[in-house]
Amino acid sequence: MLLETSHWKEYALLDSGDGLKLERFGNYVFVRPESQAMWKRSFDNNWNQAHAVFQPTGEESGGHWDFKKKVDEKWEMKYDLSLPPSELKFWTMTTPGRHLGVFPEVAVHWDWFSGLIAQANAPRRESV
Repeated sequence: MLLETSHWKEYALLDSGDGLKLERFGNYVFVRPESQAMWKRSFDNNWNQAHAVFQPTGEESGGHWDFKKKVDEKWEMKYDLSLPPSELKFWTMTTPGRHLGVFPEVAVHWDWFSGLIAQANAPRRESV
């Protein structure tokens, strides 16, 4: 079974291959290592348009970002849910461990949880 979500507006996997992935998080494009991307990447010029490229070191999740363009220290992203509360908001930022503070591949779980919450028909508590 393949679980997919179509509710992302501020995230996109633009391309992948050669051990890398090219992704858009909000208004920024990043190149990050991806060991499972064993195929050849496309020859698209988008790879040259990245705001930052993560340069790994020998440690498990060590390395640093090589910034090609200005990137805010943190920025807000949103994800549209199919059911109430209708939208998730979160802060995104570069980290020393190649992550950006959100894992887009788990969005299908957010959709699933929102369905369970809606079915529960119980009062909601929102946190800031």
